[in-house]
Amino acid sequence: MNFKTFLFGLTVAFGLPWVFAIAIPYVQMTNMQPPEFTEAADGFDGVYEFKRAGRTDGAPIYAANGCALCHTQLIRPSYAGTDMYRDDWAGVPANAAEGIEDSRRETNPFDFEGESYAYIGQGRVGQDLSNVAIRAARRAAEQGISTEQWFLNHLYNPRELNYLSVCSSMSFMFEGSADKPKPNAKALAAYLMSMRKDNVIPAAINPRQK
Repeated sequence: MNFKTFLFGLTVAFGLPWVFAIAIPYVQMTNMQPPEFTEAADGFDGVYEFKRAGRTDGAPIYAANGCALCHTQLIRPSYAGTDMYRDDWAGVPANAAEGIEDSRRETNPFDFEGESYAYIGQGRVGQDLSNVAIRAARRAAEQGISTEQWFLNHLYNPRELNYLSVCSSMSFMFEGSADKPKPNAKALAAYLMSMRKDNVIPAAINPRQK
């Protein structure tokens, strides 16, 4: 093998994965056009715009404390996993008695609108957090506390709420107790409270509606 052949092989071995894993997705993401609702598929017309119900300024704190190492924000399609059928992971299943329509869906690129980085996560040591705000709101209601306080309690002492939890305590973000959060704790709780994907999306980007 001569040097030119070796250099060509090295370029192909490292260049092609870079092109397909980084360059092409980057170009696709930077040139995405907002999907539209159509009368035929959705019952009304209009441009889709995802609006998060809460603050996203806690995202850097989420990243700095390694939350994305153990938690994902990615609901996989049914052919790739069981995310769609786990309790409230992908949204809320239909409940005729309560007049609730099925809001379960896969993650799409527009779900990260307004964030500088998409924290899809590296592993699932803990639960997926795409719709953690929905689950937290229900548990908070059962305990008679606010959703924010539920998250603060969890951040302060995860094992008090779930003795099987392996989540690290973030008590350093508090002044001695869960009801005395520092600004970082409140910002992180607010970011977690924004994690709910139960908004209506166009059928064009929702395989469950096609």
